[in-house]
Amino acid sequence: VILSCVKNNTRVISLSLGSSTYSSVLHDAVKTAVAAGIPVIAAAGNESSSVIYPAAHPEAIAVTAVDSTMKFASFSNFGPEVDYVAPGVSVYSTTLGSSYATYSGTSMATPHVSGVMALSLSSNSLGLVAVDIQLPITQQGNGFIDSLLTVQNQ
Repeated sequence: VILSCVKNNTRVISLSLGSSTYSSVLHDAVKTAVAAGIPVIAAAGNESSSVIYPAAHPEAIAVTAVDSTMKFASFSNFGPEVDYVAPGVSVYSTTLGSSYATYSGTSMATPHVSGVMALSLSSNSLGLVAVDIQLPITQQGNGFIDSLLTVQNQ
């Protein structure tokens, strides 16, 4: 899938999948995407453990989750690989069949960062901007992703 995105000139890759097992094939695909200028944003995982792959690859942007009060999600993985934190608890989302449901997980937080990355690229921003929410760096990385500050980052 990642190489198909590279072939089709995708601007941002958002991944909500993973494993605790390293794969050189997956790592090579992530490196290929990033070398092509395509950021790879990946969910950190939901086991209250170490960041999973592909988020654990240094080339990927790893995302953890917080609730609406900025409290770190109890399920969210964490570690030195974390780049950003975003809303990931009780997120109202679409489902198959044109309906809606509430979900929690780093797979809900990751699209927030992916969307802000897309805004950054389309607005010629100088890059993603995050706000320090006073969590350990292993939980928040650079901080809570901020879409407005990102697009204003000229």
